[in-house]
This record gives sequence, structure tokens and C-alpha cells, in this order.
Amino acid sequence: IAKDLIEANFDIKDLELSDFKVRDHKNLELLLKSEDGKVLVKVDGKTGDIMDYFVEITPEKAERIISKKYPDWRIKKIEELKDSYKIELENDRLLLKLSLGKDGKLLTEVDKYLKEDVVKKIVEEF
Repeated sequence: IAKDLIEANFDIKDLELSDFKVRDHKNLELLLKSEDGKVLVKVDGKTGDIMDYFVEITPEKAERIISKKYPDWRIKKIEELKDSYKIELENDRLLLKLSLGKDGKLLTEVDKYLKEDVVKKIVEEF
């Protein structure tokens, strides 16, 4: 059930059980992995209810998500931080800085500005 829930709500597919641990003689921690990332799921061993989960996509998956959402931009750099990916994109005129949560859900435009050569060209034409 945890696998289906995660795959239905996050952009992470083909999860397989990689490891598990019993905690406090009653709860389970399941580690699910795929080429898209990994998920740690905490399950109540008595009821089977999901108590908590943590999703972390790979840098490659982050790149695919960004390329899909910004098809006309080129990725300059992806930097992995503790809870997110810092991404820099460019096109012919602009530079764009983004932050993408490690779960692949929270995407924020941090900064957008004209490239230096575009600014120089505008100034020269002015």
C-alpha cells in the first residue's frame, strides 16, 4: 500500500523494497528504492497504517522534472543541498535560479535576471 500511495502522489516510479527494520518491537521502517530515488516509510506494525514517510529523488530525476517543466531552458548547474536541489537554468536572454524540494514537489523560482551580454546590448542600443 505504501508503494502505491507514494507512486500515485510523487513523481517516483518502480519502487522496490530494499531494506526494512523493526522499531520498538512493533513498528516497521521500510526503505523503498528505484532509479528515481528512495522512500523511507514508517508503518504501524499492528494496524499496517502509514505513520510517516520521507521521499528523496535523485539529482537525475530532479533534472528530468526541471527539463519537463522548463523545456525551452538549458540546465547550467544542479547542486544538491540538505533538503533541496539548487538549479540554475539559462536561455538566450535570461538566467533563472530555482529550488526544488528533495521530494520533487516544491518548486520555487528564486531569481530571474537578464544575462550580462543582453544587458550590454540593451545599453549600447539605448
